[in-house]
Amino acid sequence: MDQAETSGAPSEALNHSNSTATYVYRPVESARTIRLLELYQGAHNDPLRGNLFHLGLDDTSDEDSSPSWPNVWLDEETKHTATSYEALSYVWGPPSYTHSLSCVEGTIPITPSLDEALRRIRFENRHRIVWADGVCINQHDIQERGHQVKLMGVIYDRATKVLVWLGPDAGNRARESFDYFKGYHSHINDTGDRLVLDMVRYCQWFERLWVVQEVALSRSAVAMWGNEEMDFGPLAEAILDYDKRLPKHTLCAADNYAKRRSVALGTPIDILASARGLKCADDHDRVYALLGFSSLSPRYMRKMDMAIEPDYTLPLHDLYYEVAIRAIEGGAFSELLTQVDHGGVLARWPTGLPSWVPDWRKSIALPPRIDLGRVTPSINKATASLNITGYCFDVLLKGP
Repeated sequence: MDQAETSGAPSEALNHSNSTATYVYRPVESARTIRLLELYQGAHNDPLRGNLFHLGLDDTSDEDSSPSWPNVWLDEETKHTATSYEALSYVWGPPSYTHSLSCVEGTIPITPSLDEALRRIRFENRHRIVWADGVCINQHDIQERGHQVKLMGVIYDRATKVLVWLGPDAGNRARESFDYFKGYHSHINDTGDRLVLDMVRYCQWFERLWVVQEVALSRSAVAMWGNEEMDFGPLAEAILDYDKRLPKHTLCAADNYAKRRSVALGTPIDILASARGLKCADDHDRVYALLGFSSLSPRYMRKMDMAIEPDYTLPLHDLYYEVAIRAIEGGAFSELLTQVDHGGVLARWPTGLPSWVPDWRKSIALPPRIDLGRVTPSINKATASLNITGYCFDVLLKGP
């Protein structure tokens, strides 16, 4: 069923890439099919070349079992079967498609940041199988984007490794920083303070929303900064030890990476809350970029029905309302109301958004969680109104 996007073996593709035509994506066969990039070997300054092929994901529903790797069927001439891949986590940057990746059937325009990332991870002596959203998703097909976004949690969970590209090392800070973090043992001092603050300040990766689930759901992750690289675990540990010095939202990726490994993730609402303040190009992604967490088993987090179908044409207030409904139905009413902050002026609340639904675009100073005890909420979906049945807590008696 699954076939290569291109025809021809890799050796032929290197010599016969059609660099003048614009690449035309072949539709994926099903909602369980993704594309992978076979990134061809090359020196750093060589043109980027590769080949896209389709992979059909297996239908296993046992979230705690080791995944049975699906097969990839390519055209007979290529004779290529992939059973593993790595996934790239990087900052998109401005939507300026000034660089390109050459494939057999044409050229795919890519951003400068993706060009940098692919050059950094490319091997000089062998090909590398990777998933990178900038080329593996047809970004011009909004329907496909929605379907593929829904799979991204699975994509990063199934990857053998997540490659975290923090960006170029323009200030020559990476070697000193990574040498220090590799031997880090929770010993807070001035050196660590300086290195952590510099890294988070200069690497935009820590400010981005999408990277949270990309690294948190990984089996293993390696951080790359300039020419240096290291395991992401000690890096996350160091960042969290210096949490009092860093903006709270920049801790989100490291925090959820650590919590996933200690089985302490809360609810989907808790994760949405922790990601407030992070940057994304489309405010729908304040929900969609974190949907992958809802696929985790109850061993990792409290289950809620967050099987939301990504739809970038849906009005934003309708999306946030749907999240609120699912939170209440999933028993997270207290967590939900904690996230509502009108800033003292209800009149400025977004048009169409009920007053009891959080506006996930806003960063707020979180108060202590509200414990509503036995309060039973219900929703009038015709009017989008919240109805609460309370209980008698105490009685005030009139004094003498």
